[in-house]
Amino acid sequence: MATREENLKKINEELEKLDDEELEQVAGGNYDECVTDMNYLRLCGVDVDYDPDYDPLFLRVEEAWAKVGIKCSAWAMDYNVSVYKNEYFLDGKQISHLEACKHAADVQGLNLDYMQVNLLIFRCQNPI
Repeated sequence: MATREENLKKINEELEKLDDEELEQVAGGNYDECVTDMNYLRLCGVDVDYDPDYDPLFLRVEEAWAKVGIKCSAWAMDYNVSVYKNEYFLDGKQISHLEACKHAADVQGLNLDYMQVNLLIFRCQNPI
């Protein structure tokens, strides 16, 4: 079994192969993106309240992002169609998913750079 350090090294090596545009698209769309967002915000320390048996995920994602000052327009889709993407706004200006994640980390006092944010997003999508 690989150690944590070996796994992080593999992740870093794979991420370094991606160009900026590909890194920007690390998170998928709709349902998968909502799940990734919820996991990411939890890792950042945002108090995320979600019961999958009773709550519509897209509403909880929007509420969770609001706790860090981001307005999220989450797609209410129950299947993954990559053309549908969540949209993120800060101070009325649309921002990328990566920028929203960086902002959330900053608000939570994590002081992460963009590569570290991408690693967290990747971790949320691909649990080790």
